[in-house]
Amino acid sequence: MATDPVGSDLKTMPAEDGQEWDAVVLVRHPNRTVFDLAVADPEYRAVTELHTRALAETVLQPTSEWVAEV
Repeated sequence: MATDPVGSDLKTMPAEDGQEWDAVVLVRHPNRTVFDLAVADPEYRAVTELHTRALAETVLQPTSEWVAEV
């Protein structure tokens, strides 16, 4: 687990042994329904095919919004 600057434990992005990520892209959708519609869209799928062929590995990891309590 990673720890944020104020000391709360946060779950890290899941990575298996041997994975070496050198870049991460975060995308925010208004809600889970919009996300689901986006990944089902044929144009999105066409772009996904391009980056799947261009990159060694891609991970699509849906998450929930996290609000820090300060």
